[in-house]
This record gives sequence, structure tokens and C-alpha cells, in this order.
Amino acid sequence: MKQINNDLHFEEFTNNIVTTAFTQLGEERFSVHGESVGRIVKKVLNFDNFNGSCDEPDDVDKTITADFKKEMETMGLSKYIVDFDMPSEPQKALIKINGVTAVRRRNISTIKGDMKSFKSTFTSILIDAALVEKFDCMECEEEKCRVLYVDTEQDASDIEKIMNHVNKLKGWDENICNPRFVSMKLRDADIEDKLNKLEYFIRSFKADFVVIDGIRGFTYDINNSSEATKIINFLIYLADTYNCALINVIHTNKGKNRHEARGHLGTELMNYSETVFDIVRKDSRQNFSVVSSDILRGRPFEPFVVGIDEDGHSFIDSDVKKYDHKDIKRKAEKAEKAKKEAMDKEKAKVDTRQIIREIFKESGETEMLLKDFLQIYKKKSNDKSHKRTISDFIAKGDTISSYKLSERKTMVTLIKNGQNLV
Repeated sequence: MKQINNDLHFEEFTNNIVTTAFTQLGEERFSVHGESVGRIVKKVLNFDNFNGSCDEPDDVDKTITADFKKEMETMGLSKYIVDFDMPSEPQKALIKINGVTAVRRRNISTIKGDMKSFKSTFTSILIDAALVEKFDCMECEEEKCRVLYVDTEQDASDIEKIMNHVNKLKGWDENICNPRFVSMKLRDADIEDKLNKLEYFIRSFKADFVVIDGIRGFTYDINNSSEATKIINFLIYLADTYNCALINVIHTNKGKNRHEARGHLGTELMNYSETVFDIVRKDSRQNFSVVSSDILRGRPFEPFVVGIDEDGHSFIDSDVKKYDHKDIKRKAEKAEKAKKEAMDKEKAKVDTRQIIREIFKESGETEMLLKDFLQIYKKKSNDKSHKRTISDFIAKGDTISSYKLSERKTMVTLIKNGQNLV
């Protein structure tokens, strides 16, 4: 028990506190069932026999507490009491990542990331983990989890693609609905009624795991503090009442605060979320993003990578080191250069006759000279001893526009004379 300085006269100290309270708030505010608080304090603390420490609660304390609990129960407020006599059910873990609890029932969480940062890819993988119980480093702690996906931004046809994406990850047939996975579209619903519809969906489907893709769609103004508070309170109410986990997807800001969730709503989500999944794509040329726990009430999980491979398949990888940013950047630049060269080469594949026709046309030469040239070209293109023959000129894809008119005329002259192009 906390010790109080014996040099301080306890009764005088208590009387000063009570007297000050009476003066400021009125004595009538300090009575319980007709008995003054001053008398109750004296009984409870028993400072007539004060020995320097607070005694254990006596019958008066128990009576007051029992009456309080009864009154709260009568008023329907007992659910707000936290009491060891009425132990609450522990929050059950739904999703673990590398053995660390990341998503629990009766909690809200947030997925934040920039545009095109593979948020939808990560969301699909998260849903898949909840449905199939294990997906790489993610594991669902419960069997037959019921997943509700609510989208506020996309058309039904786009949502179907996400559903098929989930099916593909699981190995299910496309265009087949899984009875434990239901998607809802709220894009065209009235904002005032969206929260009510969301509650109806959760209650009717008995959802365990709820993903709201585009939480911004529930508000008129993402920077309105009143709207943000209303939405957050309602999400917490839903999670508590229906014993489910709520995952909210939101964009990050633009500019210098680009790693913060967007608007006042984003700030409040980060304040109240059990877990904030931060998805960062460092380079737009990368086919992956790094996922980390920006906020986690417990121990943070190890970062991992999600992305889409060259065949268009989603992937997840716990080995972040092999996705070193500088190395990936070099590879991306090399791939981009090779891609550009291939495109240039393809573009340069112009019909040889057309190139030659352009030379003669720009130089004012006749069709007869073209026929003569073709005979020369056929002969000289087989001659491998020249460093740069006419065939080299054609094969390397040099465009006619890269030569001045005077140079083109020189080419014609050389061609007529059966000489090499220099």
C-alpha cells in the first residue's frame, strides 16, 4: 500500500480536501444515500486509528460499490463497468504474422498506403489468409472464418476481379462464390445510410472478419473532425457488439507527410487502431511493396514483401533483404533500358523498299534509279567485307529523318556509283 508521510496530520489533510470540494461544488453534491461523503471518508479510511497506510476496504465500501453496480445494471450501463467479479472474455487473435498477433476480434485496424502501392494485393492476401487459415507467413487462428468485404469506391465488375483474385490465391475456380466470403458494393449508397447498411451486413452475415475498402466513402469531408469521431465511434461499436475484426483501407497523404493516413479521419484511425499496416512502394518501377507494422499494440511483426510477379500472380515473401532497394533500382533501370531498345528495334523494322523509296523521293530521283539501286543493294548486301554496307544501314534501323537532305543526295550518288555508305 502507498505510505503517507506520518508528519502530516491525516485528519486535517482530509478535512482540507473535503472543505475545498464543498466550497467549490456544494455540499449536496457530496452525499450518498443521505450520508455525507466526509463521514463516509472517515469510516472508510478509519483515520481515527490511522497507522500510516490505507486499510483494506470495509463493509461500507462494499455496500457503496454494490449499490453502484445495481444502479448501473438498472440503467443498462453495466457493460461499461470493468470488474474482476465480472471478467470479460479475452480478445481472440484472428490473424498472426510470423507468429505475432496482428488482428484480433473486437478491434479495428488500418491498412494505409499510397496509390498503386499494392494495397489491394495485400488486402486480397489478408482475406485469403482468413479464409484458408494459412498463407505463407500469415495464419488465421480460427477455422471457417466468415469474411465480409465492403467496397465504397469501385464498380461491381472491379469487385468481381478482387473476388476472383482471392479465388486464384486459394486455388478455387474463378467466378465461383465461396459461402464464407461475401462482397458488398456501397459506392452508390447514400452516405447518411452507409453506416446503417454496414451494420446490417455484419449482423446478418455474422461476419468474423470485415474489410472496408475505402473508409473515406463514409464521410462527406475527410478532414471534418466531427464526422471522423462519429465514424470511429461507430466502427468501435460494431467491433465490440458483433465480436468481429474491422480492417479499414485508406490512402496516405501527398507531399511531405505522405506516410500519414489521409485527413482527420486517417489520423483518428491511426489513434484507435490496434494495428496499422504501412505499405510502402519505394519506386514506381518496382513490382512489390514492403509491409510493416507502423503501429501495433503488442510486439511488432517482421516486415515482409507483397507484389505481383511477371506472370501476373500475387506473391508474399518474408525475406525482405533480397529486395534491396538499390539493387532493385539497378535491375529496374536495366530492364527499362532493354525494353526501350527492344521497342526502338521493333519500330525500326520498316520495309526496306519503303526506306529506299523515301531516300529517292526526298532526293528528287526517279523510279528508274530505284530499280538500279535494288540490283546494287542485292549484290552489296551479301558482301561481308564492308564495315558498313547498305545492308548495315538498313539493319541498324537508321531513320531517314536523321539525315539531312544533302546527305540523302550523297547516298543516292554513292548508290548509283555502287559504292558503300559511309
